[in-house]
Amino acid sequence: NKRNPKEKTSVPRYPPTLKYANATKKSPPFFCRDNISNFLDWSIDFGVKQSCRFETDDLTLLKNKRQIILHLMEVGRLGVRHGIEPPALIKLEMELEEPLPEPKLEPELEPEMPRKGVSFLDEQVQALASECTCSVPFKVNRV
Repeated sequence: NKRNPKEKTSVPRYPPTLKYANATKKSPPFFCRDNISNFLDWSIDFGVKQSCRFETDDLTLLKNKRQIILHLMEVGRLGVRHGIEPPALIKLEMELEEPLPEPKLEPELEPEMPRKGVSFLDEQVQALASECTCSVPFKVNRV
């Protein structure tokens, strides 16, 4: 079924009914291909973009697995928009996309005007030297 991408359709409420619900790898290939085709038609109606779709052969022949995963993830993302509980991977993706809360900034205090001069520098050196807990004390001489 070829569909016109510009044609607006209502979002299908439920996935398609599988005609061959018990189809397995041992079933005739037609059963599996028909089920996959029904799912692909439904996902087009659901809104999966062309860039995310896979082909029937991709799944039946187990090739292009990346495209299959992209398709299924897009179905999960679209499902969230329609109130369907998202898969865990989509939940994680949504959490990562949430903006981080703004850090609360404390009001800045006005900086004290630095004191200048040799006596101020001498006071700072003496204060730092007095905090020293070295096992071998050293003497600070003013030059």
